[in-house]
Amino acid sequence: MRLKFLTMLMVAACALNATAARADELDDILKRKKVLIAVQTDLPPYDTLDANNQPVGYDIDVAKRIASDLGVELELVIVSGANRIPTLVSGKVDMVVATLSPTPQRAAVIGLSSPYLAYSQYVIAPSAKSVKTLDDLKDLRVGVTRGTLQDDQITRRAPKGTQIMRFEDDSSTAQALLSGQIDASAWGKSINDEIIKKNPSSNLENKFALNSLYGSIGLRRGEPDLMRWINTWIFVHKQDGWLSDTHKKWVGEDLPSLPAF
Repeated sequence: MRLKFLTMLMVAACALNATAARADELDDILKRKKVLIAVQTDLPPYDTLDANNQPVGYDIDVAKRIASDLGVELELVIVSGANRIPTLVSGKVDMVVATLSPTPQRAAVIGLSSPYLAYSQYVIAPSAKSVKTLDDLKDLRVGVTRGTLQDDQITRRAPKGTQIMRFEDDSSTAQALLSGQIDASAWGKSINDEIIKKNPSSNLENKFALNSLYGSIGLRRGEPDLMRWINTWIFVHKQDGWLSDTHKKWVGEDLPSLPAF
């Protein structure tokens, strides 16, 4: 019995030592002198490609500032809305900065920072279509990007009879809307405004607000030091005005009030 007890103590001590010895992700980034951040490039003004095919936008500036404040090199990893979380969980990136809305389901899989972004999601459709409420989506073809909050909201809230069509990335969803393959979709209002501005002949317009959303930075679970650093980063740049100034630069309006988790 005594031998069994001692054996249990030794196993527990080894487990504790192994946990203590495991490198923290923040330490890994600092030692590597590089941070790998997943971003999208298909949701202007938050992320898009410029004339030189380089990523630009609010999220891109956030990723660059994070790397600068860490004092490390930045490597951007381009992802889609559907594979943001799988890319993070598989260890291919250190964090995700890609309009990732916090939900209980996502929080069970990854760590989510305090919000660094806020926006309202609007249904967008051609002006000729009378779409004023969710009930008006009945019998329409509504496109969503698979695995996004847009997908979740439309799937749960659209009336019976709505034909929901799923696409693998936001670019494909937007193209389906512009080509008439679908009748409506939904994104943040500033994203819709960019689509409308760049495609005036499509006669698209914002129809009604679907919901208000926040964006968090995604981390792998079990990384408290990195999470504390990110939340401190968000707090500091909320206070010094950098986040609001950057939001205004890209979105054209002040950053809405952000809560803290």
